[in-house]
Amino acid sequence: MSSVQADTVHRYWNRYPGARVDSPVPHYEFSDPVLYSDWTWSQRFPDSVEIRKYFRYVADKWDLDKDTHFRTTVTSAIWNDDASRWMIHTDTNVAFKCQFFLPNTGFAAKRHTPDWNGISDFEGSWVHPSYWPKEESELRGRRIAVIGTGSTGVQLTQELAPLASEFVLFQRTPNLALPMKQVAFAGKGTEIIPRSEYESFFNGRKDSFGGFDYNFSNKSTFQDSAEDRHKMYEELWSHGDFHFWLATYWDMLFDDSANTEAYNFWYAHELPNIGLSSATLTHSITGVTKSAPDCPTKDSRRSLHLKSSHTPLVPSGYLSRMAITSSLRNAMCTLWT
Repeated sequence: MSSVQADTVHRYWNRYPGARVDSPVPHYEFSDPVLYSDWTWSQRFPDSVEIRKYFRYVADKWDLDKDTHFRTTVTSAIWNDDASRWMIHTDTNVAFKCQFFLPNTGFAAKRHTPDWNGISDFEGSWVHPSYWPKEESELRGRRIAVIGTGSTGVQLTQELAPLASEFVLFQRTPNLALPMKQVAFAGKGTEIIPRSEYESFFNGRKDSFGGFDYNFSNKSTFQDSAEDRHKMYEELWSHGDFHFWLATYWDMLFDDSANTEAYNFWYAHELPNIGLSSATLTHSITGVTKSAPDCPTKDSRRSLHLKSSHTPLVPSGYLSRMAITSSLRNAMCTLWT
């Protein structure tokens, strides 16, 4: 049984501006040959519109609608020892008895809105990205603020900042984002991985640290000379996606010196795009300083940036004002007036 607050399966995915996957296809698709034999992606990293079309395609192929109860909330799930079954009750008075119960609520699905004093008195409009309206307001020329810079914040900022008359980014920790390296496909047969290799590709993911089709290098960071190390980093950087993070030297995630070496390369590549001098950056944003990175490349899941003109925080030239605050706890919200 699946219970979602939606009318049809294909609507149930993010639709905020800039929303797209950050794992390239075919990583971000099902491994069923019935599905991938007839489906063609238009981009290496599909956007939310294409993802919703794909979900509709999957729902039709697998005939999911007949087994899905929409606008239905599970009110209780009680295990019955005598029957060795779950007793499931819903708010529509439909009940189920089943051997397996998978809540599928997600480990990070709880929305968080900052509990700032006075936020309820804000006279403009504000929305949590997961509630982004299907018919959104015209935002060009508005004063816009984004709270938080996880992957959603990075994507939102890249799309909304160019539209705003004034843009403000509230964040606690700068995002060490990596280049996405988007690729547009011309049609079936032009994808990076041929369909004939899909089966071995999907099977190989189980042997990967990150669940992709690549692994760490067998070499440690300082086995290579400085010149060869720089060449390695450049190749990873040019490839895009998470290669710089998860296909690099094996000790990058586990050794501080190796991690700092990778961070220094990232810093050198991103600093010219931020639009601030090194001295200004050092005094303004603790955590993106070369001397003392407070958010090393090993501490959390990385985000990807799409724009060729960018920063790890916002695209170059788009930043009007930025407020650094320690009170955000994975908050995400967008406001405009």
